[in-house]
Amino acid sequence: MTTNLIDAPQRRWEPSSPTNPTASSGARCRPPGTALRKDANMPQALVANPPCTVCGRPSSHVELVAPGAKPADWQRWPPQRRNAYDNARHRHGDQQWWLIFSGVVAGNGHGQPIDLAQATRIASAFAEPYRYTVMRTAGFHDDAGFCGPCDAPYCQQHWNVSNSGYSTCPRGHGKSLDALSWPDDL
Repeated sequence: MTTNLIDAPQRRWEPSSPTNPTASSGARCRPPGTALRKDANMPQALVANPPCTVCGRPSSHVELVAPGAKPADWQRWPPQRRNAYDNARHRHGDQQWWLIFSGVVAGNGHGQPIDLAQATRIASAFAEPYRYTVMRTAGFHDDAGFCGPCDAPYCQQHWNVSNSGYSTCPRGHGKSLDALSWPDDL
């Protein structure tokens, strides 16, 4: 059963007392000005733009959007992009995590739904300081622009990207950045 929160009766918080049995558990109400407790195991929404080791520009854009929330730069999005995003979220159910990714050569457009396990893995992988061995656990096909041997991210300008998708970093280490190719460093 779905409750329309706009029309639902509002309950005021009152401390439990023998004369107010409906407030005894406090499960539905909390004192004004107090925040909900965050579950330590729950991922937090994030925006990560690991800087290119050479020039500082983002090597990738990784954004985890919490269930029911909007992307961080929502206000700057043009109306057409907002509509496309809202339609995609609606099609997949707005109450799940959403991943927006833009890598060195490809991305996922307005995003895609992901489950809680994926959101948790990505949030852990993109905690600073960025490290290849940790970031790799996020499972991105291009490792979000990171070169494994260098343990460093590079932007599109500093990856030498070929038409086949095989690329080399500024130090000559090679790998495929193509989503349809095997992502292991060569």
